[in-house]
Amino acid sequence: MSTTTISPLRQRMIEDMTARKFGPASQRSHIESCERFAAYLKRSPARVATGMISGVVSPLDELRKLPKSPAQNPGKRPGRRGQGEPSA
Repeated sequence: MSTTTISPLRQRMIEDMTARKFGPASQRSHIESCERFAAYLKRSPARVATGMISGVVSPLDELRKLPKSPAQNPGKRPGRRGQGEPSA
């Protein structure tokens, strides 16, 4: 019999994804992404500060030319391409 300890952060993430009805494959994918990101930062996910994340994500936003938040782009509504735009 194997006993595996799950960190409180991982347990909370699993519970949150389950509550949002994420499927097993999606849950596994999100957890693996967090593991890879933590490895990139060379820190445990529980020790990753918000500033570290924004230090990585902000340059990516600039490269992709994405708005930093929906509030900074009030003329567009989220949704599929072509939706939310007034028709002529």
